[in-house]
Amino acid sequence: MRFWFWTLGAAIAVLVAVIVYTIVSFASLEGGRLFSIQFLVNGAFVYPGLVLSLGVDLLILSRRTPHTITRIERGALTGVLALALVVLAVSFVEHSLLLSTIYWLLLVTAAVWATSVLGMTNSRLAAERSAETARESGSLDDLLAGGED
Repeated sequence: MRFWFWTLGAAIAVLVAVIVYTIVSFASLEGGRLFSIQFLVNGAFVYPGLVLSLGVDLLILSRRTPHTITRIERGALTGVLALALVVLAVSFVEHSLLLSTIYWLLLVTAAVWATSVLGMTNSRLAAERSAETARESGSLDDLLAGGED
């Protein structure tokens, strides 16, 4: 689990650095410092959303009481990070706008899916935990039924 905290934190830091570089390069009105239009779109729109999504994923993982991560969650997070790397690599090529558009759609879909999988697992674990707590302490019906004998 610690591996994922460090990996998501490092990915967020790298993405924030790319966002800052893009904004500074664009604000200085030196188009030569930007590699392509895809790089500008990534830094201005795609990566800020991805940083938000990875931050939510990190928050979900940090609030999980049994500090475990399932195989599906590992695969989803690995897929999101791999797609982010592919999108970054493709953004250095000037004439790949169509390819970048396809990867943007895949990246957004994968990030939303990964966050929803993490959230559903958290809610399932919380429901199991609350059911165990209710069994241990006894429900109101059990307490009232005990008095009727």
